[in-house]
Amino acid sequence: MLCIGKTAVAKLLAQSLVELAYRKNPTPILTSADDILASGMPPPDAAFAKMAADADGGTMFIDEAYLFNPAPKGSTANDSNKVLNMLMKVSETMRLTTSFILAGYKDDMQKLLSYNEGFPSRFPKRFTFDFLDFSEAQLTKILYDMATERGYRFESKKECGVPIARVLARRIARGANKKGFGNARECEKCLDACILNQKERHGKLLLNNIVVTEHDYRTLTRGDTVGERPRLEDSPYMRELMGMVGLARVKETVSNLMNLQLQNFDAEMRGEPIQLISLHRLFLVRETPMLHACAYNHKLA
Repeated sequence: MLCIGKTAVAKLLAQSLVELAYRKNPTPILTSADDILASGMPPPDAAFAKMAADADGGTMFIDEAYLFNPAPKGSTANDSNKVLNMLMKVSETMRLTTSFILAGYKDDMQKLLSYNEGFPSRFPKRFTFDFLDFSEAQLTKILYDMATERGYRFESKKECGVPIARVLARRIARGANKKGFGNARECEKCLDACILNQKERHGKLLLNNIVVTEHDYRTLTRGDTVGERPRLEDSPYMRELMGMVGLARVKETVSNLMNLQLQNFDAEMRGEPIQLISLHRLFLVRETPMLHACAYNHKLA
């Protein structure tokens, strides 16, 4: 089993609790705060109570629990208040038979646990697990394993000259340590995009009556994954810019920026670090005395 995220760990924990005879049902109820709040009939708190009853004897996993947004004290209770109050109740009355797992971003979860003074005792700090972002090497292995589980393989470095999984992992790792980053989710999104590129490439081959072999179907190529080296001379946007009158300094600056990006691409394909620079730019129009004079004469006229 490829264990790469909190949901997978929750499943393994549920199974382990059964093996240790603390629980009876090894299959956890998997849900999220958004799913619970989205239930219309019955109301969310009643729907949650039903889920808790179904989880009796096992485990309930509530992902993105920080999406519960209770009204502050003194205000009219909303659906989040009602669900959290129900969670407070069942996590105490069912504590000998059922385990409840809450998952979410650390800061948001700490805020959620302050909703009621009884929450910290039901979800004590010693039973809190921090999921750190994976390293590039770990992300590389996850990509390899994900591709293998889905019946695919990456072209090897010997075949295409590029360590594909390592390059993809390094790109994914740039988003680490930022809120919203998810190791498994980012790897899945990346692999899905590669597979879509492959399917589109195969579709063009088939339209041209070119045979696609079983090996082809299994292989994700350099073009499907990290992309081929851009050719600035083929860019219609660069040709349009270079064809404009004047703007010599602008053209030079843009060309230098594009060449730096090509250098980064080449370094990335070798598995080397790239130069991280801002791609924001400020465009300034220099006013000249002649323009002021023309504007002044226009007003006099």
